[in-house]
Amino acid sequence: MVNARYEEVRYRVTAAFREKENEGLYIRRLNQDIINYLSPWAYDSEAELTFGGSIHRSSLIRFITNLPYVDFIGSLELVDHSLIGQDNDGTVTRQLLT
Repeated sequence: MVNARYEEVRYRVTAAFREKENEGLYIRRLNQDIINYLSPWAYDSEAELTFGGSIHRSSLIRFITNLPYVDFIGSLELVDHSLIGQDNDGTVTRQLLT
């Protein structure tokens, strides 16, 4: 049996929030909302765990712009994208995807 591999995605988002005085709160909230969106199975016991799926940049942009506290997105870029897994001997591997 081989352990499943998953992809780690690091992103950079430039966004403006509807309420300027709570920017720090909304930055933390946006980060958590994106994490929940990209890996719902980790935070919702009823979410279905699927393998082999993909996330399109446009769907992530649509998700972010539909959040009630986000005014608009200036940019969304992929900073790092790696494949992470564990071999049969327990060795953790990380391969940068280009």
